[in-house]
Amino acid sequence: MGNDASKEQLAALATRMRKANYLEWWSATYRSEKPETNVQAYLWAYQEMKDYMVEAGKLISIEDAGRRGLILANPGLGGDPWMTDTLFGDVQILSPGEEAPAHRHTTSACRFFLEGEGCYTNVEGEKCTMGPGDLTINPAWAWHDHGHEGKGNVTYLNMLDVPLVAGLGWWRGWAACSTTPTTSRWATRARRSRA
Repeated sequence: MGNDASKEQLAALATRMRKANYLEWWSATYRSEKPETNVQAYLWAYQEMKDYMVEAGKLISIEDAGRRGLILANPGLGGDPWMTDTLFGDVQILSPGEEAPAHRHTTSACRFFLEGEGCYTNVEGEKCTMGPGDLTINPAWAWHDHGHEGKGNVTYLNMLDVPLVAGLGWWRGWAACSTTPTTSRWATRARRSRA
């Protein structure tokens, strides 16, 4: 391919291929020597989050908000609601007696409990009572809801693969219902309770 004639022929071939919606592998520009991202290293201080959530809890009810939480938006992503290119994260607060309605989504989710006692997540009808340091997993499209039967506020970190699933064109969800359905192939096999 060193001579001018073959370069011209290759360019003509590339033009014809592109008209037929082909790209030549040898000149594709999507490959790089290293991963590229605008994600920045960032620290969200827990006490600051908690102070904002407590203040919000006094100003808006869970019925009006649906969820009272702070979305962890990475400053390098231009205002998009993502922690990273592939993860969504938020920290939520529940006050005693509050419940977040049952819902499901095509993303997988994990919930890491930070503070408080008496909080639970129902996953497909299986109640998981959680305390600080506990982690629960929600498989994709599994019905789940959250509630608080204890005293004082509880806080937890949610992490979902929303940007990844949305990038694949498969984000669906938030179909709420009044109670969590109790039958599913995803029913949790192992339960951990602090009761």
